[in-house]
Amino acid sequence: MKPFLHCLTLLAAAAFLAAGCRGTATAAPASPVPVVFGSTADLPTDPFDLNAADVSGNILTISVSFGGGCRNHVFVLTAATSFRESDPVQLPMVLTHDDNNDPCEAYPTEDRRFDLTPIKERYRKAYGLDSGAVRLLLHRDPNSDQPLVYEF
Repeated sequence: MKPFLHCLTLLAAAAFLAAGCRGTATAAPASPVPVVFGSTADLPTDPFDLNAADVSGNILTISVSFGGGCRNHVFVLTAATSFRESDPVQLPMVLTHDDNNDPCEAYPTEDRRFDLTPIKERYRKAYGLDSGAVRLLLHRDPNSDQPLVYEF
């Protein structure tokens, strides 16, 4: 009888821990987060995999995978403060990740959405044009031969 109770106790503890992790995780933000300009020197650099990136209208959707699952993970998309001159102009960007010390070991994949409107506004201010294109220099799938271009 003792081995049965011991096993039952272990199963209950495992179920409690699993439910606790699932219950505290926060889903990715529903609305797009604006891109920011500046340095990434003070931002967290927790590991993640950038699976894919796609621009549609003013929104950049990035598929990311990361270790965790119990806490809210924060991704910040930071762009350089100036454009690189070419045709189209180029803009270096860095995606950073803060895992908030998530102790869980799941490996979720999520889509994170970023509002590119601040890039359009900076482009208009820099070049005095209402429309244009910017090649986004974001490290992504090395097998992808398609440039990531934001047109507006």
